Amino acid sequence: MKALDRLKKVFSDKSNRNIFLYTFVCGLIAHGFVFFNKFAWHDELQHGFQLSATKAIRLGRWMRAGLGWIVQKVFGGYNLSLPLIHGLISVFFISLSVFLIIHLFDIKEKSLRILIAGLLVSFPVVTSTFGYMFTAPYYFMALFCSTFAVWLASRKICVWRFLLSAAFICAGMAIYQPYFAVGVSLFVLMVIFGIIRGRYEGIAGIFKEGFYYVGILAAGFITYMITWKGSMKILGIEAGDYQGISSIGEGGLGKYVNGIVRAYRGFFLQKETAITDIFPMALSTIQWIIIVSSILLAIVLVIRQFMKHKGQAVLLLLLMVALPVAFNIVFVMASASEDSSIHSLMMYGISMLYVFFVLAVREVGISGKKADKAAEKSEAETKAEKASEDDEAETKVEKASEDDEAETKTEKAAEDKKPAGFVLGRLVYCGAVLVLSLMLFLMMYLSNSAYLRADMQQQQTISDLTILTAKIKSTEGYKDTMKVCFVMSGSKDETRAANKAFSNIAFMPYTNIYPYHNQRNLKNYLEYWIGFTPAYASPKKFEDMEEVKNMPSYPDDGSIRIIKKTVVVKW
Repeated sequence: MKALDRLKKVFSDKSNRNIFLYTFVCGLIAHGFVFFNKFAWHDELQHGFQLSATKAIRLGRWMRAGLGWIVQKVFGGYNLSLPLIHGLISVFFISLSVFLIIHLFDIKEKSLRILIAGLLVSFPVVTSTFGYMFTAPYYFMALFCSTFAVWLASRKICVWRFLLSAAFICAGMAIYQPYFAVGVSLFVLMVIFGIIRGRYEGIAGIFKEGFYYVGILAAGFITYMITWKGSMKILGIEAGDYQGISSIGEGGLGKYVNGIVRAYRGFFLQKETAITDIFPMALSTIQWIIIVSSILLAIVLVIRQFMKHKGQAVLLLLLMVALPVAFNIVFVMASASEDSSIHSLMMYGISMLYVFFVLAVREVGISGKKADKAAEKSEAETKAEKASEDDEAETKVEKASEDDEAETKTEKAAEDKKPAGFVLGRLVYCGAVLVLSLMLFLMMYLSNSAYLRADMQQQQTISDLTILTAKIKSTEGYKDTMKVCFVMSGSKDETRAANKAFSNIAFMPYTNIYPYHNQRNLKNYLEYWIGFTPAYASPKKFEDMEEVKNMPSYPDDGSIRIIKKTVVVKW
């Protein structure tokens, strides 16, 4: 009952409810397009109507498999990929995470709350994840687990909070491992701003809390590995090596050093490959402005701390230097595998840069509320001094002229008593709000551009495959009992060209992906979107035949033939 009463008390506060409102409004502007339409690309074609629990466990996502099983048992049938329902559930988990982050760092300013909510829900990784809507709510549940673990640990140092926080770190990793970066980043930010805000009396306090947080992360990680390996052993499943994530904890020191280098490079260069380019177009410039501004703010904060406590300043500097690795720790996690390549779904940790930026601006700049309080304080001091002068004037009437002069001096003194750096602080604050607002708008623009590209590609694909189905069925001698065989030629339709207007959008799955590059996607698209589900023959029986080798590739005349009572399509 106490927990329920506390929950009611929290949400009886309008400012707390508004956090969810900000997140949902920004979420709808950024992602409404995908919520009210259905796109199917890449893995969404395979898993949009059915999900392999075995595959999820092989990839280390055993809790993702368990949650999918629960959903299937509760609702019956398949795990359907429902864009509106999955989208709203996803935004709900993001809004919970935003709520915890805002309260974790005690962010009071309305403008900053709106920006944090908007940026975290509009971040391009969210757009990328919504391209795989079948798994989106689960992945953002992993985000919530990592955030909740930090929030819980920050309340008080005790055993049960330690164990519960470690359990949530484990749960987040067991759903989707890359969200471990969010937990790491928030823990580092907790210590950084604990130092800046004077929460520690000496260096010992910093180490005590730091080791406490490291212990939680380590315990959560070890628990995850034990439960994953144990579940595979019980089920008789072998681990799959996906982007190096499945090889976490393996490999020599050199590989992890290389992972750290990749983390820094990915942070400053903003992309490692095209599929990690989550800041295309003008976003790259604004991201650079935020990075450079963050570095300058960090320098100011370290210098300020150095004036107070040199030892703490050194630790603060080291933690700030480590931040890019915390944001991009997925590069380190995946470094054990030689073939690992990071893609856009794995990069949500970088969004924690905006949390750092906002918190640093609050410390260096002067927000509207702080400025108002400072102005009120100056005004109160002015009135007090003026009253004192008035009392003196009543007793000394002959000095009336001096009173006028004193009043003038008092007003001038009040002007001079504004906090040091008042104007500069206001400029820093307003400039930061302007930059982050522009970044938010550009993210929303990018999301809608990516969804438009997906919509156009899907319409084109449906048209193409409708024509293909019609040609197959109109082939002379065709019977609906015949098997169909696609022999992949590697060539492409020269009349089809990618839309240059979307050439900058290369992150997954919105790059130039059509379901033509492999048999699985082609067959899934024909089944789910065209309704054409013939029996299929293996291409191995036909690809070495001279007749097939001499066939032109689709859509040229003669690319569809009936050979040995099988419709062969040279694709």
